[in-house]
Parts: sequence; C-alpha cells; structure tokens
Amino acid sequence: MSASVVLYAAQSNMQIDAEIAEKGRYRTKAEEMAMKLKQISIFLENSPGRLYEATQALGDAGLNLRSLSISDISGFGVLRVLVSDVAKARMVMMEKQLPARVDEVVAAEIVDAPGSLAKTLKLLMENKINVDYMYALAGTSSGKAVMVFNFSDNDLAIKLLRENNIKVLDAESFGILEKPADAKENRDG
Repeated sequence: MSASVVLYAAQSNMQIDAEIAEKGRYRTKAEEMAMKLKQISIFLENSPGRLYEATQALGDAGLNLRSLSISDISGFGVLRVLVSDVAKARMVMMEKQLPARVDEVVAAEIVDAPGSLAKTLKLLMENKINVDYMYALAGTSSGKAVMVFNFSDNDLAIKLLRENNIKVLDAESFGILEKPADAKENRDG
C-alpha cells in the first residue's frame, strides 16, 4: 500500500470521526483531551500577603484569572486557578519561587436548581468515581452553574457526564491557552 493511500485513508477516517463527533455520538481522542482543563495549583504559606503576592504576580504578567479556589491545610493554602495562559502562569510562579504544579480538571455546566449537584454526584458515585475536590464558578449568565472538578478518573467522568447530557466545557470556553505561545510558533514555522 502506498504512502499516499495510507495518508488518504487516515484523512478520510479523521473526517468521518469529525462528522460523527459533530453529530454528538462520539468524540475523537483529541476532542476528549480538550475537555480536560489545565489548572495551576499554587502552594502558599498561610500568612498575610502571600495570596496577594501570587495574584499580583499573575496580574503583573497580564494573566486573567478565570476561576479560583483557595483552601487551608494546617498552615498552608492551596490556590487553585484557571488562568488565561497556563504555561506563562507556571513560569511566573517559578520566577517568584512559589511551588506550583499543573493539574487536569473538568468543568461542567449543570442546571442551576436545587438538587442538581446532588443528582450529578449520585451519577458519579454509582459509577465509583470519587470527587477529589471541586469548586464553583460565579457570574455565569447562562442560567447554569459551572462546577470545576478533579475526579479520581477524569476520562470516565467526562464520558458519563456527556452520556447524561451534562455539558463539559473546554479550554476555549474559558479563553484559556494551554500551550506556550513559542511552542505554537515552532510548530507553525
């Protein structure tokens, strides 16, 4: 089989996969990966000014905070942030010598009504998926609540949420760049 035939077959399969995904039956692997958001988790000493220092550094770097949560764990805090440019945020934290890591999370839109979250959590519980942590996004205008989750199995959770008509949001929905700009330039150039 010639290389051009193999290439044509691969392109045809990609087109078929895209058409099927568009109809809502299946998603390509790339589309499934896009459903997971990159979140930066910053570890802060629980003392006056540390939260200010981290958020000021992100702001000075021109990074927009799309969502955040902070929790206290015996003298230390974990600031979890969805930012406009994940790679840049990670570099800023490294420059400030603030320990940080990038985690994958899933954002889902649920009906903003009593019992909706419990119904979603029951679906996950029945399928033995643990919610490691979650937080809500405020200020959405869609009439829906947006919940950001970290699951014991993000891939299975995404599959179950989608199968149950719960919209899973991608990075583009939040205006988040997940790859550094210079990686894109190297790929294009």
